[in-house]
Amino acid sequence: MELAGIAFHYIFTLSGLHGAGASILLTYFSVNLIREDNKMALVIGKKATRKIKITAEEAGDFAEVTKHVFDVEFKILKKEEVDGIRETSNAGDEDLAIDLIFNSVVGVAGVKDEAGADVPFSRDLVEVLKDTAFTRSAILQNFWAVQGGVTQPALYKALKAKN
Repeated sequence: MELAGIAFHYIFTLSGLHGAGASILLTYFSVNLIREDNKMALVIGKKATRKIKITAEEAGDFAEVTKHVFDVEFKILKKEEVDGIRETSNAGDEDLAIDLIFNSVVGVAGVKDEAGADVPFSRDLVEVLKDTAFTRSAILQNFWAVQGGVTQPALYKALKAKN
């Protein structure tokens, strides 16, 4: 059995907007074509996580901006879980909603300490990213895109048009 290397991503449920990040929500499936004896079989399976490259802009003195780039891997949540986060946020409990969002972070790469050494993934690193305003904002925007199945270029295009 040889993998054809072709993946299609489909979004089955659409929803509205939420806070700073527009969300198109979701049940997100990965459809892979697998080649077996010159026949193509269609295999549908739930995609458990999705990695995305995040650019977080840190404001500096005199209108300077420093761009920080790192990778975040999110757990793909069930529609009910995402709806619960949205309802929690809409009910006014932003802190709980943010905690629930950051609990879906299952990997981070590309973060370095002050000495330039790679910082390994840990829940402590996720807490630092959550407690740092410019990384928190970038991760929250990307969370809604990931859960909605939005591609990264489409997200950046939408954010650019909005600003």
